Amino acid sequence: MSWTQALFNERGKWGLRGDPHLWAELQSKLSESSRPTSRREFESLLYQSLDELGVQICTSETIQFIDRYPRSGMSGGMIALDVWRSRLIPLLLGRFEVE
Repeated sequence: MSWTQALFNERGKWGLRGDPHLWAELQSKLSESSRPTSRREFESLLYQSLDELGVQICTSETIQFIDRYPRSGMSGGMIALDVWRSRLIPLLLGRFEVE
């Protein structure tokens, strides 16, 4: 069992259709690493992994198109950066602290 399973077992509310794909891809990426020993290390690994996946989380943009994600529907292939910044990243950080 990967250390990431408990963190990613359920998610918060999605913003756009690409968000579930990023959620799954991020879990897979993080599970390749050893479990960090502190929240600070986990946060650093989380942002590094998002960057390696091509997500520009630290921009002022609120939406990003990811061309490798399915494009069906109005928001296909798009991720809601504002949802990741305000809800999903804090959710993962909070779950890491509890684990």
